[in-house]
Amino acid sequence: MNTELETMTNVYTNLQSVIMQQGIAALLPAQVTPEQFTRTAATALIENTELQNADKQSLVLALTRCAKDGLMPDGREAALVVRKQKAVYMPMVDGVIKRARQSGQVANIIAKVVYAQDEFEYVIDENGEHLTHRPSFVDGDEIVKVYAFAKLNSGELVVEVMSRADVEKIRNTVKSAKDLSSPWVKWFDRMALKTVIHRLARRLPCASELFSMFEVYEDANSTEKPLRMAPASFKRLSLRDVIRERNEKLRQKAEAVIDVPTEAQRVTHPKLEAALIALDDATDEKNLAEIVEHCTLLSAELSEDEKIQLREKIKASKKRLIPAKKDSDVWMARLANGTGDAWRFPDGEIVHGFFEAEKKAKEVGAVLEKLSPYRFSPSH
Repeated sequence: MNTELETMTNVYTNLQSVIMQQGIAALLPAQVTPEQFTRTAATALIENTELQNADKQSLVLALTRCAKDGLMPDGREAALVVRKQKAVYMPMVDGVIKRARQSGQVANIIAKVVYAQDEFEYVIDENGEHLTHRPSFVDGDEIVKVYAFAKLNSGELVVEVMSRADVEKIRNTVKSAKDLSSPWVKWFDRMALKTVIHRLARRLPCASELFSMFEVYEDANSTEKPLRMAPASFKRLSLRDVIRERNEKLRQKAEAVIDVPTEAQRVTHPKLEAALIALDDATDEKNLAEIVEHCTLLSAELSEDEKIQLREKIKASKKRLIPAKKDSDVWMARLANGTGDAWRFPDGEIVHGFFEAEKKAKEVGAVLEKLSPYRFSPSH
């Protein structure tokens, strides 16, 4: 007993020192004290021996990300897991819901598991999305679906439903999902709920804020990427080298048979795919602005072709959601001659006669320019 108490004290003391020295305490929100955060993190370390032996630098990084998101590493809001001897920060269901509520744009968000013997109905009609769930509370029942819904401050209800097959398809993209220490094995229900919330997040006004949380864990479980060349070691090519490379690429392009990728084939980057879907789902200018901000950060990880694809989608979304602005608040039909009996409209048409011009002005919402007493030149 004394040994366990001594171990807990040592872990807490060492962790407290690290959290203060690394500036992690300064990242915590006002409602979370450094003492609470340290005690919770120490408990996670004591309960997991793999975490104690994990790379120390990765542990500091995981705790930093956890503190930055304002979550507690207690296994409910967030968890600290080990991947390839490195500590990884993983936001959990309660943590994602907490952040969504704190965004100020979501009044409430709920995610639940549906078992085989539950009564569940999901209906979409002209009035929106509706669901009814009556749990059976049968022990050992099989999970068949998961769902999540958010009620926005505007009163709108956003619903997302996934079958177990859909969830398992997402799980199978994670290489470590079948490991005994994987959260997919230990907490399948929680990971399933997190998956459906991830999909729901694409349709929420605070989408970009939630995406940054999900990407932390996805980055840790994705395949290793080649290291990017540091800016300091980047060598600027001469004009001659650039022309030589360009000519070589053109020659290879002429010799090779190039298959034009279909729209479905172009999307290979999982984060790019999520961003494109989010842009399609954007509902207003504010929502679009948040997603575009997220896309700006994402572009650093994309290839040139993927960046072009993302820019085109952003441009199309802006065209869809942001109305074209006029040069001024009022369109003006300018005088087309010095006699004051003809007007040139913004569409280029010249209309003669006051009554005809006034009629067209009312149709297009324009104002006729009046002849100035100081207008000496008949030209326009």
